[in-house]
Amino acid sequence: MDKSIVYIVNSAPGVGKTTLMKKLHTKLPDGFALIDGDDVGKITPYENI
Repeated sequence: MDKSIVYIVNSAPGVGKTTLMKKLHTKLPDGFALIDGDDVGKITPYENI
């Protein structure tokens, strides 16, 4: 069975989470995914009109 690992990096805006992930991505295993919370806040929810 494949072992899955979830990393959650949580902190206030502007403290360097995105910079940290840019530096760590070379050390993470193949197939990892990154969701930047700063970008999630920029998404406009779908509205069914």
